[in-house]
Amino acid sequence: MKILLLAVLVFITSAAFFLTAKKVECYTQFGLCDEKFYSLSQKLKNTRLLWPLPQKTAQQLFTSPPVKTVTLHRRLPNTLIVSLVLTRPVGIVSSVLGDSVAIDDTGQILGAASASGLPVLIVDQPLSESPLDHRYPQALLILTQIASLFSQPISAKLERNTLVAYVHNSPQIVISLDKLDQNWYTALQVIWERSKIEGKKPQKIDLRFKNPVLTY
Repeated sequence: MKILLLAVLVFITSAAFFLTAKKVECYTQFGLCDEKFYSLSQKLKNTRLLWPLPQKTAQQLFTSPPVKTVTLHRRLPNTLIVSLVLTRPVGIVSSVLGDSVAIDDTGQILGAASASGLPVLIVDQPLSESPLDHRYPQALLILTQIASLFSQPISAKLERNTLVAYVHNSPQIVISLDKLDQNWYTALQVIWERSKIEGKKPQKIDLRFKNPVLTY
């Protein structure tokens, strides 16, 4: 009996040393980690999976924004899972080149984006550097306000400083980011509510001027 227990102890001890992370997978709440976070996660390769996982080491690796929390999980026999919770996104920026990323209100890229109810901003620039252009989060915050008036998902194109928003079966809305009137939302709300009451919806609402221009 003692020999059997000793053999089991030797086996467990040996397994603790030899069962290591040959593969490290990295995820955020939005899907797979981007290249930056994935590269950092690979520094945790060869972690011993039957020992307490190195949570402090992982937190030190992911100290910069937009990482909020880091959690490690093991998938025996040889995989370590790195799970990141990132700061809340304000929307999705999609390049005409095909890339789509979620960003926060500072323009920091939170990771590759998948389908969601967030507003989508389409731009003609590559999405390689983080933080992105300050106009992008500004535009997405405006889209979030516009979306509160409609029940449909909203998307928009940014052409220089002109934001053109599209909502299915609703007016096209045009806004200038560098000449944004402080009462633009109130004006839009009044126009939209009045159009529903009168049963005559405009095809386009242009808010770039002191007095909104409506096209029917």
